[in-house]
Amino acid sequence: NQAGQFLLPTAETVAAAASELDPRTPADERLSLAFAPGANSYPLINYEYAVVSTQQPDAATASAIRHFLTWAVSIEGGNAPKYLQAVQFIPLPDFIRALSENQISRIQ
Repeated sequence: NQAGQFLLPTAETVAAAASELDPRTPADERLSLAFAPGANSYPLINYEYAVVSTQQPDAATASAIRHFLTWAVSIEGGNAPKYLQAVQFIPLPDFIRALSENQISRIQ
């Protein structure tokens, strides 16, 4: 990593990298997470993205997309440990989940 440490990809080292980058994340969430600062940061992490137009063809489509994406980032939904552990992911940090929810709410 940037601090010259050799780290294994564990939940702790991945979370450390994400937490180092939370304050740097812009509202549109476009950010590279490669080589996050911090002695305990695993160097190669990334968020999963969904590229969705904010303007949908009709209200029903917009509602369905908002509903699915809200479920996906929810700690009771797709961001729940029962789904994440199977693929060795960690939950989105609260700060990032809030940014995602804000963007999802803009889908019309």
